[in-house]
Amino acid sequence: MKNDLCATSATRASRAYLAGGYVITLILALSGLVAGAPALAQPDSSEHESHHPQPGPPAMAGKTPPVASSGMGGKGPGGAGPGMMGGMDSMMQRMGVPPPRELYPEMMRLEDLTLDRRQDLLKRAQKRRADGSARLSQGLEELDRTMRGKDSAALFEALGEARAGLNELESGLATERALEAGKEPRRITLDWLRDEMSIETPIGAAPATPFQVGWFHAFVMALLTGFAIIMIGMYFFKMRRAATLLAELAEADARPAATSSPPPPTKSASPSASPSPSPSPSPPAAAPISAPTTGPGNSAFIFEALRKSGSCSDCKSPCATRVRVAHINEESPGVKTFRLTPLDGGPMPFEYLPGQFLNVIVPAQDNEGGTTKRSYTIASSPTQAAFCEITVKREPEGVVSRYLHDTIHAGDELRIAAPYGRFTFTGDAADSIVLIGCGVGITPLMSSIRYLTDRAWLGEIVLFFGFRTPADFIFREELERLQRRHPNLRVIPTVSRAEGTDWNQRTGRIGPELVREFVPDIAERLVHLCGPKPMMDATRDFLLELDVPRERIRYESFGPAATPKPSPEQLKQASKAGAPTVEFVRSQKSAPLPAGLTILDVAETVDVEIEWSCRSGTCGLCSVKLLSGEVEMETDDGLDSDDREAGMVLACQAHATADVAVEA
Repeated sequence: MKNDLCATSATRASRAYLAGGYVITLILALSGLVAGAPALAQPDSSEHESHHPQPGPPAMAGKTPPVASSGMGGKGPGGAGPGMMGGMDSMMQRMGVPPPRELYPEMMRLEDLTLDRRQDLLKRAQKRRADGSARLSQGLEELDRTMRGKDSAALFEALGEARAGLNELESGLATERALEAGKEPRRITLDWLRDEMSIETPIGAAPATPFQVGWFHAFVMALLTGFAIIMIGMYFFKMRRAATLLAELAEADARPAATSSPPPPTKSASPSASPSPSPSPSPPAAAPISAPTTGPGNSAFIFEALRKSGSCSDCKSPCATRVRVAHINEESPGVKTFRLTPLDGGPMPFEYLPGQFLNVIVPAQDNEGGTTKRSYTIASSPTQAAFCEITVKREPEGVVSRYLHDTIHAGDELRIAAPYGRFTFTGDAADSIVLIGCGVGITPLMSSIRYLTDRAWLGEIVLFFGFRTPADFIFREELERLQRRHPNLRVIPTVSRAEGTDWNQRTGRIGPELVREFVPDIAERLVHLCGPKPMMDATRDFLLELDVPRERIRYESFGPAATPKPSPEQLKQASKAGAPTVEFVRSQKSAPLPAGLTILDVAETVDVEIEWSCRSGTCGLCSVKLLSGEVEMETDDGLDSDDREAGMVLACQAHATADVAVEA
């Protein structure tokens, strides 16, 4: 079927190109005829007769040459004759049109028609009409037959045969009508020329312009020339547009291959899906990091990962767009899923990998203008191109989560930026996966489960999911249904507070005994973790005790909400107190860096744009290159070994006790 469609398209394209060639040929022919019309209208019969010498053209091999397309025909010279008619014959021969034949040149030579000559001409005209009719019928039959095939040469030859027959028929009929009207021979010929050439001025009138062309004819020539230029311009425009569409189709064909391979597992993790309800303890400060002189930047890795995951191909950064909240579903008390769709009803304007997240941007709630953004993991599967979903828990102190739960309704619009994150799994990095989540930390894990089951991935999927009460078991019905339909999926739920409920499955927190019971070869598995930071730290510790290599443990933790940015007055006071200075080289700005504040905190105060999301040091999105000085970071989990060697630091974690400069 596809080959038939391609063949049909090719045939249509060939016909379109042939038609375009005929149109351009006709335009050029009309331009030449119109330009030469005044010269044809000279009244001197001797001069006109000199344009039509009698020797006929050499005979064609076995065929009667087709008549001229002018409609009257006549037998002209073998070569180009003198004057305008000779030039027109030469031009028409170059265009593939045969010279005129004998009827009208003979009528031009006659001073008067005798009865015998009139009868002779009438018989010849009738014979020409009959021959033309037969030739036309034969050409049409051949044309109808060749139209069913794919031989363009035969089709073109049949079309020429039909056109020749039509012209021969037309010339015979025109001669008959002229003879029956009883007109003087020269008047007949000159009237025909005037009608054919659209000559409005009297025969023999002086030309109206220095170029021997009347104003009307000059206007017609200009109009035809302009039309030809426009058609040629449209042709090239369409060819360029077709080339652009082909390039886009080629890029779209290549995109799935790019999105199928996630970034290789690293120690770094993706940003959080929602803020933690309570701050997490800070680990010991890391050793100071000094700025190197050379090395690749982490931003290139991030932008490349984003590009491969379907973000904006022009700026190679996540796309910011407005979406509509199509549906809101309450998963459990205080947890809602928001389904987001494009405003135009088409597919989502970005592609993403399972486990990536988006930023929700809402108006600031302090009535001072501006916006507030928070990160939420995309819980839906990338296979669902028409929508994406985020599952959000309402936090008592969460600005954006309270806005979504209390203010947003189905049909409202939201502004989002997506996609972000490296915490992804598409099935290519390992032949099995162990997922460990707690509470709404299941959202990135749920995206992977949906994606893998949608694609009928054959590897084993084991999910350990912990929650407080049976009512907090979000996605319960869907997980039970997926487990029934996909034997390679195992779900092990556990409740920490089952008292007073009808829960009859496992209770307690996720620990090493539970993991070892269901996955005895856990040391050989790839593990993805997501949940509050205390749970993450405890789980990571016992996985290391179970001999799981550190590089095979990937995680996404919930970071604290953004700290209030310092005011300009606070920075002035810090400067007077002798605080170190941070210089933002690319933005050509500098500011004091008070103790206890990070480079990201100060950047927001002085309006230096540094992208961020988790603010807990795990996503790596706020990484910047340290150009001079030293910083200390509470954690650098968002950096890999190449980032550290290149001198990248996390702006959300970087503190300094001396002057520093960063590339921001």
